[in-house]
This record gives sequence, C-alpha cells and structure tokens, in this order.
Amino acid sequence: MSSNNTNRPLRTIGLTMAVIGVAYYLLISMIGGQWAKPDALTPGKALAARWDNVQFGSMGMAGLGTYSRDMPVCGLFTRDFCVVDANSIRLEGTRITMKNYQAPRLNGVCEAERQLAKEARQRLSELLSSQPFSTNPGDFGIDGQPAYAFLSIGAHDLGTILVSEGLAIKKGYSNNTWCAETAGSGLKQAGAQDKEARKERIAVAVTALTMADRCDFELDRTALVAWTNLGGELTRDEQLYSEELFKRASQSEKTTSTFKCMAWRYRASSRGWLPQ
Repeated sequence: MSSNNTNRPLRTIGLTMAVIGVAYYLLISMIGGQWAKPDALTPGKALAARWDNVQFGSMGMAGLGTYSRDMPVCGLFTRDFCVVDANSIRLEGTRITMKNYQAPRLNGVCEAERQLAKEARQRLSELLSSQPFSTNPGDFGIDGQPAYAFLSIGAHDLGTILVSEGLAIKKGYSNNTWCAETAGSGLKQAGAQDKEARKERIAVAVTALTMADRCDFELDRTALVAWTNLGGELTRDEQLYSEELFKRASQSEKTTSTFKCMAWRYRASSRGWLPQ
C-alpha cells in the first residue's frame, strides 16, 4: 500500500513531463512553419507563395519567371517555347502577349507592315535567345484565356528595345503607322482612273489615323504625312468614302468616347488634316 502511494507522485510527474514535451514539440512545429499553409499567411506572403508555385501551361496563367533558353520562331513542331509574332510568345505552351507596346502584324493591311512584322518577330527571337529574360504578370487569363505580361532582358524592358529599333511603337499610337505614308503617296501613284486602288489606299490611310482598340485618334508624324499627300487629291465621292470609314471606326468599338471623337474631328478639320 505504501509502495503504491510512493509511486503515485512519480507517475504524476512523468505524465506532466510527457504533456509538457508534447506541447513543446507542437509549439516548435508551429513556429518552424511545418503547419503553415498559404491561406494562413499574411496577404503579401500568400500572394508571393501563389506566384512561386505557378506553372506555365498548367492553368493558362502567366506568373513570375526567368528563362534562359532558345526561343525560335514558332513552327509546326515548335510550339512550347517559341516566338509567335512581334509581340507574343509561347512559354510551356501558354501564349503570352506583351502589354506595353504595339508591333506590326503579320497579316497587316500593307506589304510594308507585313515585312516589318517578320523582321520584328525575328529580332524578338534573337533577343530572347541571346540572354536570360524575365516575365512579370500583367492581366492574366485562366482556362485557356489570353495571358498578358511584361517582358524584360536584364534591366531593359523588351518593348523599349523594340521601339528604339523602329520595330514597334508605344501603346496609344495608331495601329497602322507603318502603312500611313505608303497609303498617302500611293494614292497619287494609283492615278485618277484606278478607282478601286484609290479606295484601298484611302482605307489604309484612314485606318492609320484610328486606333483599333479605342477611338483615341492620336496623330503621329507619319500619319500626318499620309493626309498631306491625300490633301487636294480626293474627289467628292472619295471624301464621302473616307468620312464613312471614320464613322465606322468610331462606332465599332465599345470603348468609344463620343465627345473625345467629336473633339478630335473638330481639331483635325480646323487644321486641315481631314478632307473638307
């Protein structure tokens, strides 16, 4: 009896030590981060953890990443890591479009734009293949939606490089800068009798002054050259045709600002930029 009474305090002490040991282990585990989950982190850390775990192609999402590899022009058997055109690439199969510049299009409205688009695409391939490049997320899509990003090579923004080399233009300028001068001078070359050729060149010149994504109508030097060449050369029917093209361009976009377009047209007409 006395023996049992003697052992009872020892068992109590042992049980207490065991409980303390388990509690200590759990505390260390929690402090050490073994139980940490992304949704339990602070918002900033949770976002960082999210980007760290993003896989290109897994959800069609463009995340942070640095790459060092060949980036050839996309072809029949080259689809995972390649250059699609002058301002979009594929990384692990996900197509990513650059946000901060506009590039000539391979299916552009004139030969000058189409040729420059090929040169810009090749130059983009050379730049990306020559040294490591980084992507930073812009707006991105999920489940097959388009992904957008900013691209940089070392400390240099890719768009700035292409713009400085005359292979791209900054966001906010006419999408058809590359065709404007050709259109204006081409109208004279078409001659008075070739009505269809003249209409085609008028259409290109009008497009050169309108932005495809919104009715902002920013005029640049090249576009003004086009209208300078067109000035005094339009017949009455051609004037009406150009007016109709401008009307269509301003009405075709959901983001059109009516007052902005009206203000631009007033300024352009008063300065002689448009046919009277």
